[in-house]
Amino acid sequence: MIFLEQMIALPLRYTTAPVSAGVLNLIGVSTGYGGPGPIYSSADLAAGLAQGDRFKLDVAEACSGLRSSSRSP
Repeated sequence: MIFLEQMIALPLRYTTAPVSAGVLNLIGVSTGYGGPGPIYSSADLAAGLAQGDRFKLDVAEACSGLRSSSRSP
């Protein structure tokens, strides 16, 4: 299933970060992003806050459940 992760999951991560940052910026939350990785708050020099001081969100690899087992309690 590794080929599915490389063919589908990675391109989705590269798409998800800028789209999510764009939506946050659209609703008034000033953000930036770094590739498929984190989305972080923009610096606010007036408040003395550096980039990422307010929040940092990681666009992590999703768990597809393909390798997990389900157990009933």
